[in-house]
Amino acid sequence: MKKGFLFCLILILVLIQTPGQCNQQDEKEVPRLLYSGSLPLPDGQMTLFGRIIWDEDYKEPLINKRFAEFFKHRSKLFSFQISFGNLTLQMKTDNIGDFDYNIPASMASELKLGDKIVFSAAASYPEFVEKLPVQLPVKPNFLIISDIDDTVLVTQVLEKWQALKNTFFLNWKNRKPVPGTPDIYRKLAGGTASEPTNLLVFLSGSPIYLAPRLEGFFQINQFPSHTSILRRLGIKEDIWDRLLHKTSQDKDPADIQEYKLTKLAALFRSYPDLPIILLGDSGEKDPETFQKIVETYPGHVRVAIIHKVTLQDSDSPRYSQLKKEVPFILWDNPDILTAALQQLGLIQ
Repeated sequence: MKKGFLFCLILILVLIQTPGQCNQQDEKEVPRLLYSGSLPLPDGQMTLFGRIIWDEDYKEPLINKRFAEFFKHRSKLFSFQISFGNLTLQMKTDNIGDFDYNIPASMASELKLGDKIVFSAAASYPEFVEKLPVQLPVKPNFLIISDIDDTVLVTQVLEKWQALKNTFFLNWKNRKPVPGTPDIYRKLAGGTASEPTNLLVFLSGSPIYLAPRLEGFFQINQFPSHTSILRRLGIKEDIWDRLLHKTSQDKDPADIQEYKLTKLAALFRSYPDLPIILLGDSGEKDPETFQKIVETYPGHVRVAIIHKVTLQDSDSPRYSQLKKEVPFILWDNPDILTAALQQLGLIQ
């Protein structure tokens, strides 16, 4: 979504937010895990990242809060601990409420698929107990990097007000997957949904505050295990900083293509020896973004896959250079995509 449109969306959220949701100061605030993810690194380490926010209504699941999470204060410089097996590590959020920590290989080796990393702060906030399942393969064969909106989740980004309705007003349980994608992604991940052989990362420009509902969508539609990387964008990061003329090096780039290129480059550097499968859609700039990353990291991409939501066919000049560099699939029918992936030997 474009920067100006997102800014308008955030303004609308401010206007429709009820006073009770913004001004509940008499309730005790406790930390909540808004968003978290983990990635196994080739050297045996496990990187763990996410965001913690304050919430006065900690008994209500965040997934049921349509707008409220956008207005929560971030848990800045908050001390907590993670534990798994017999190990406990002390951690602390940064000055925007985020954490990003590499678990050493000697400790990460204790983690098994299906284990849970437990977040807690028993001494100060006994209510804060969150569990993150370890769902990713330790030694994947491929790295799969996929967009979300209109790639696997019907959002209709090109129709801006429809996209607003789908994203913020439609119940997450009623959001529709792009036809065929849950099954195709399970096949790409390999094995079963609980024991994948390939590493799946959803990289999206969606605001980090949508994480609970996006994860609910993935679960209810039986997408394979994965981690999500979302943009640090919201009320606190955007409107307040603009009004106060504040800038922060910790903010993600406002331009969606710059943001995705930055995150893609980091993933490419982290997994230099893994073949990479890129999946996006033709709605905005995924083809152009893929072209730039292919040029920067030649030989890394196994195939670039674009879901067709615009009128350009595969012979369009828009795709000509990308097709010269890597195998390219443009699809609008899941049977076509399945057959193409089978021909490349990527799924059975």
